Amino acid sequence: MTRTNEPDFFLPERGALCAVSGGLDSMCLLTMAVQWGQAQGRRVAAAHFNHQLRGGDADRDERFVRDWCAAHAIPFFAGRGDVRAKAEREGLSVEEAARTLREYVLQVRELFQAEIDIRQNRIMKTLAIVTTIFLPLSLVAGWNGMNFVDMLRLRWRYGYPAVTRHTKRN
Repeated sequence: MTRTNEPDFFLPERGALCAVSGGLDSMCLLTMAVQWGQAQGRRVAAAHFNHQLRGGDADRDERFVRDWCAAHAIPFFAGRGDVRAKAEREGLSVEEAARTLREYVLQVRELFQAEIDIRQNRIMKTLAIVTTIFLPLSLVAGWNGMNFVDMLRLRWRYGYPAVTRHTKRN
């Protein structure tokens, strides 16, 4: 067994979705994933799927994970499904029905990634707008400089085309 500083579930330049049950082991995993994610500059989100097999205990686990994530500012995604009803309805074992419903968590992960992508697109759009506004101003300021008294294009008829041509060559 090898030990690494970064869990394999971190995708390059992305965050991670940590599926938790609310038990001690999964909450410890979530805590460690959040610490590693912060050290790497990556976001971690938590997902919990309530199989509705344990009645009120399962609901308490879901609330615990939700509250813990809220207290630590961690994105939280929850799903729930009646595993017994699905198993009876489709003639599956409880384990097969639970596995099928847990696939829902993978869809939640995709939603989390879409949220990150949308946020990055908004940031890029803002940066593009700022660049569009300030690039022409920087270009004009670069051509003119700060020496207004001796600006070539103000005193000479062909000054502006000469400065433009010189700028294109460099």
